[in-house]
Amino acid sequence: MARQQKDRMYRKTVTRPLPKGATLVTKKGQKLARWMTSSGEIRECPVNASGKIVEQTGTWYASYLGSKGVIVEVSLETADEKQAQRRFMDLTRKSALIKSGDLTQEDLRKAETREILLEELIEAYQDWQRGNNRAPNHIRDCAFKIRFLFREAGWKVVGDLNRREMVKIVTSLRGRKGERWRQCACNSLSTFGNYLVDEAEVLDENPFRGMYRNKLEDRRRQRRALTEDEISRLLAVAQERCPVRADAYRIYLMTGMRLSELRTLKVEDVHIDLAITPHIKLKGRNEKNRKGSTIPLEPEVVEILRKYMAGKTPEDLVIHVPHDLRKRLLGDLEAAKISSCRIVEENGIKRRYDVVDVHSLRVTFCTLLAKAKVPLTVAQKRMRHSTPSLTANVYTILTDADLIQPEYRIGANLGNRQTGQKQKAE
Repeated sequence: MARQQKDRMYRKTVTRPLPKGATLVTKKGQKLARWMTSSGEIRECPVNASGKIVEQTGTWYASYLGSKGVIVEVSLETADEKQAQRRFMDLTRKSALIKSGDLTQEDLRKAETREILLEELIEAYQDWQRGNNRAPNHIRDCAFKIRFLFREAGWKVVGDLNRREMVKIVTSLRGRKGERWRQCACNSLSTFGNYLVDEAEVLDENPFRGMYRNKLEDRRRQRRALTEDEISRLLAVAQERCPVRADAYRIYLMTGMRLSELRTLKVEDVHIDLAITPHIKLKGRNEKNRKGSTIPLEPEVVEILRKYMAGKTPEDLVIHVPHDLRKRLLGDLEAAKISSCRIVEENGIKRRYDVVDVHSLRVTFCTLLAKAKVPLTVAQKRMRHSTPSLTANVYTILTDADLIQPEYRIGANLGNRQTGQKQKAE
């Protein structure tokens, strides 16, 4: 009985000044204020001794005896009385279960977490990405893919998340979405899952970690490096067709810069007339990881940049990189009689291997570093990779011919050792 007296649902009483245009009237001995709202409705509220109106809030509140024996007052976050009643009964029921020992605080936290709306978490995830200087296009693309997959699965709240069901959803999209799209969508899901674990703290483990990865079909793994002969032919053709484009190719090949990094490079970012080592200082907003980095320059690149920087202001772009450079590169490759890809039909599906595109110039730069016997740690720093495995396993593309160079052969040395041992034995 004591609990019934302490548990109640109510609306708070607040006071505020008389509304503009209000008139004071008296009804049944009580002083009231009467006024017309902006919607044309006539309202009346009691007036206190201070001349202010007294009214109730639209939101319902609850006061109940908590599990620790103290009175708890919370907002039920609704103006609907029936919905407020349901929430009030749910709160008191959970409090009673915790007090009796049938429900722990951890169980309650998990139960409440399962009811969090996924849409709210996606919006919070986007805000977190903006706070970490992620590119706007990347933020928009990730959110689009996550929302698309959740709609396909019919998920609304955290409790709906299910790894096995999502694997089925992604597999069923094979005929509607390309392999690259599905790979990127699964990557977006995985990073979103990491956010739910590490930042939002609504999950104990990421249900999407490593969920889907088909390296054999991932086009990002199929690029190849140009040979030295192909580089010479490509630059010769580009020099005849467009000298500026040929110089852009040279910069890409000798710095490993990404397409957008050279396209947005300004004169103020290039430092070649100082006593220190000539370098490019990339701004965070123009780089992939949004942190900014330094690219050391070789003498040949310095001369090219110096030529294009002459007479320009610090805010000018160093070199014009056309928006359709990918398409123009394909034309240059064709003119130089260099294959841009190898198409193989597997199970009725055409797949592209040994792709040559603008990013292949970055792959070529890394491969040339390996052929020049540059230490892996140095190559990693020049490629600006987070791990050496990415440099060695993805961006270094060596052919069979590269692996049997004279300096790599052991047969002659092995024969000399055997001969020497025989002579020593005699």
